[in-house]
Amino acid sequence: MKAKIIVTTVKDKAELAARATSLARELNCCFVERRERSLDTLAEIYEQEVTIVVGEKHVAARVGNEEFFFHPSMALLRLMNYLKGDPDRMAEAMDIQQGMTVLDCTLGFGADALVASFLTGPLGKVVGLEASKVVSVLVRNGMKDYRPRIHSGLDPHKAQVLSGLPDAIERIEVVHTNHLPFLKNQQDKSVDIIYFDPMFRKPCEDSISISPLRTLALPDQIDLQTIEEACRVARHRVVLKEGRYSKEFTRLGFEVVPGGKYSQVAFGIINIGG
Repeated sequence: MKAKIIVTTVKDKAELAARATSLARELNCCFVERRERSLDTLAEIYEQEVTIVVGEKHVAARVGNEEFFFHPSMALLRLMNYLKGDPDRMAEAMDIQQGMTVLDCTLGFGADALVASFLTGPLGKVVGLEASKVVSVLVRNGMKDYRPRIHSGLDPHKAQVLSGLPDAIERIEVVHTNHLPFLKNQQDKSVDIIYFDPMFRKPCEDSISISPLRTLALPDQIDLQTIEEACRVARHRVVLKEGRYSKEFTRLGFEVVPGGKYSQVAFGIINIGG
């Protein structure tokens, strides 16, 4: 069932209203002037499930009392640890290298795509597919709006990551589409790595940070046909992230990569080439 959505602004300013009107048109929903009314008041008046709020720093989605907007916090932490010498399990599963192209078929809030883009470097490219129109719009706008704050006294690893994030974000192309029809339209061996992480769409996952996304996200079934197409399109490797004890790895033909002893997630790989 499609969620009822309105778009509004944090305050009544002409430039914010113009952007909000444009987003409402893109999302095929209504723009509502704020007029100093609270978001709870708007929710009561318009009986909507999701409120898109256009601010001066970012565009956010409010679902109930929770809010979602793009921020590279988890990607930032992972990349800092990577630069300090700690392994990144996704990067290891991908066997990611400089200059590679990555197709992230389940973009979500974009953390994995951002890590992949940073690690593939200036010659790399990441395409992120997102089936939810709302999520794709929020992430694309959030990436466009993001400005890292770099100042003296920062941890050098954090400063290095923050300095590289704008270029890494620039190399990510966000595409609103379902992954199977997209894969069917790609040429053989046209992408190095194809990646699937359907986990955030599952209600069994207990994470406050992604719970708003589940209201906005569209479950996009990963079936054998999808994996067959991914293996046709990939040059190097197809990677799946799932729960540690998931039966999806066996059903879809993935070899499970040994992971952390206490980790609740695992990665499966299908090697295509050397």
